[in-house]
Amino acid sequence: MIQFFLHNPIIAALIWAVLYAFDYSSTVWFARYYQKTLSRHFKYEGGVELNPIFELDIARPRWINLRFLALLTIMVGLLILFGVFIPWTVNFEFMLGAFMLLWLFVDLRHIRNMYIHLHLKDWPDAMSGHIRQSYWLGQRLVSYDAFVFGIVYFLAWLASGIQFFAGGSFICFLLAGRHFFLANRKPALVCPIEIEREL
Repeated sequence: MIQFFLHNPIIAALIWAVLYAFDYSSTVWFARYYQKTLSRHFKYEGGVELNPIFELDIARPRWINLRFLALLTIMVGLLILFGVFIPWTVNFEFMLGAFMLLWLFVDLRHIRNMYIHLHLKDWPDAMSGHIRQSYWLGQRLVSYDAFVFGIVYFLAWLASGIQFFAGGSFICFLLAGRHFFLANRKPALVCPIEIEREL
């Protein structure tokens, strides 16, 4: 499968685009679902989006977002550029692993959240009480998850020697470090629930 992607970078770029679109759309879905049902159990300091780039956008969730579309276009363009036109200037297999395995990690976290919260929708009595999660803890939990995935990809690279997994490991370790240090910043939104209700 990896060799197929390496020989068909346009298809690989389109698959990555689907992974990236799923990330954004599932975040919008979660933000809307949170406002309707989950806010009675959870309150996230700074909102549900932990990426500062989209923090304010997700606080007012819209399915169409120009910032998201611009980043999607740029990243797909880069994958096609390096995969088709100048593959000799970069280890494209490493780059492709970084792109695809990072968003596999991100999307699996979204699927887990959907699974939990769809169950709460069908069985609201399965959870009681109210949890307030600090921005600091939210960022550190993402950092931990990314670090664990980085270790898994690293072990896969050691066992196979495939650069695809090395790319995934490298980018997950970078993401873990980024979120570890983002935990110390002050989120742009303090009370996203009140902002959302004013719209």
